[in-house]
Amino acid sequence: MFKKKNEIIDISNNPDTSSVTPAKKPSKKKNQNVFSRIARWFRELKSELKKIVWPTWHTVVKNTSIVLGCIVAFGIVLWIFDYLAGQGASALIHAVNK
Repeated sequence: MFKKKNEIIDISNNPDTSSVTPAKKPSKKKNQNVFSRIARWFRELKSELKKIVWPTWHTVVKNTSIVLGCIVAFGIVLWIFDYLAGQGASALIHAVNK
C-alpha cells in the first residue's frame, strides 16, 4: 500500500501495479575532504543568514518590554500566593497547636 520514499510508482495503463523502480538520487561527490565541506557549510550559512528578516529596534524593545512586564506580573502574583499560603499554613499550625 505505502511505497518507500525514494521509489517511483508506474501508473501507466499496465494493470500490473507491482512495477516499482527506485528513484535516481542526484550524484554528489562523496570524496570531498573535510576543509571543502566546512567551506561549503559556511557558504550555505552565509546565504541563509542573508534570507533572515531581522526585526527593527522598535519591535525588539516592544517585545522585550512585554516579556519583562509579564515576568514582573507573574512574580507579583506568585509572591502574593506565597504570602497567603504561608499565612494560611501558619494559622493552621497555630490552630492545631492550641
